[in-house]
Amino acid sequence: MRRVWRIRPPAAEPHGDAHGQRGPITCRNHHHRDEHHDEPLAAIQTEHSCRVRQVPVPCKPARLLHLSAVSEIELDCVLGLGSNLGQRLTYLRAAVRQLQPHAQITALSAVYESDAIGPAQPDYLNAAVRLSTRLAPGQLLALALEIERTAGRVRLERWGPRTLDLDLLFITGHTVDQPGLVVPHRELAQRAFALLPLLDVMPEAHDPHSGRSYSELCSLLDRTGVRELPSTRAGWLE
Repeated sequence: MRRVWRIRPPAAEPHGDAHGQRGPITCRNHHHRDEHHDEPLAAIQTEHSCRVRQVPVPCKPARLLHLSAVSEIELDCVLGLGSNLGQRLTYLRAAVRQLQPHAQITALSAVYESDAIGPAQPDYLNAAVRLSTRLAPGQLLALALEIERTAGRVRLERWGPRTLDLDLLFITGHTVDQPGLVVPHRELAQRAFALLPLLDVMPEAHDPHSGRSYSELCSLLDRTGVRELPSTRAGWLE
């Protein structure tokens, strides 16, 4: 049975916006990191996967959430990442690093470059991360907004350029329909630049409304303007 979340909006922070299966990048359990856990990850390719080590990338840390935000339910989630301003890949790497204290990262997609939607602006880099977390969906949204804030995200216009964009795309076995948060993401099944990374990390995912696999839905989409960056399937966190 699929669970429907009815959640309170996240509490305001002070001063606070035909596709084949892909081999995942695996990560050690976040509960056993050393005290320098605010350093980002780097992937080292092995025979069947990529294990993860840490390398320094400068970035302000996101504020830790209060313990009251932790639930008893372990959620299997996919978070979409995007950037089209500045050092795009650096912003994606830093976002993964700042998720570490709050979630166990279980897989990373390749990185894709895509044409922007909306007003004239630079091309995007897009990726997805699969993670396991005890944060409730609303608190995961609050964390995503905080990480965007640390990256200098400014919301000036709809579909405008951004240093970092984080979207909660999918939660296994759960849907969310709440002002400010809908999961699966409303546009997921229509956007190749979001579906391709999601399928890299969760190839078995199905649309909970139609029951159709996202792999099937993705095969029907026009992928013009969406390009996988060479070598990123072997790891992009260095």
